Amino acid sequence: KYNINTVLISANWNDGKKFFSKNEMADNLINSVEYMKSYAKNVYVIGQTKVYDTAFYRIAQLNDLAKIKRHELNGPSSLNDFLKSRLISKDVDYIDLYGFECEDEQCYYISEDGYPIMFDNNHFTLPWAKKLLGEVMIRTEVEPLTHSK
Repeated sequence: KYNINTVLISANWNDGKKFFSKNEMADNLINSVEYMKSYAKNVYVIGQTKVYDTAFYRIAQLNDLAKIKRHELNGPSSLNDFLKSRLISKDVDYIDLYGFECEDEQCYYISEDGYPIMFDNNHFTLPWAKKLLGEVMIRTEVEPLTHSK
């Protein structure tokens, strides 16, 4: 009945480790993508983002952005690498966002307007969510939605 062009599958995959092994998560995602492709032209899995050991705004208040990396949890990075490798090997379109806003070991954590990248340990603030959505749209070649009357 509906013409679905694009499906984005997203979650905090790191939380899934409470219920599934890495292999089970990858298999479930592969199966989900295969199923969704019968309904949508494009199906993308959005990868794991960084997770911190404390609320990010507290880390940002320390005013020592050079030490932010020590607050990153290691598990999400290795999970991201595993999922990326496994899903890409099965021809799943995986959007790796783990290094979002990082280049050559230099990462940006505060927006031009002074907003920290996250308000807790793994959820983006609005300015960063908008930036991230822009990046997803570029990587998926999805046109922005427009409102019509």
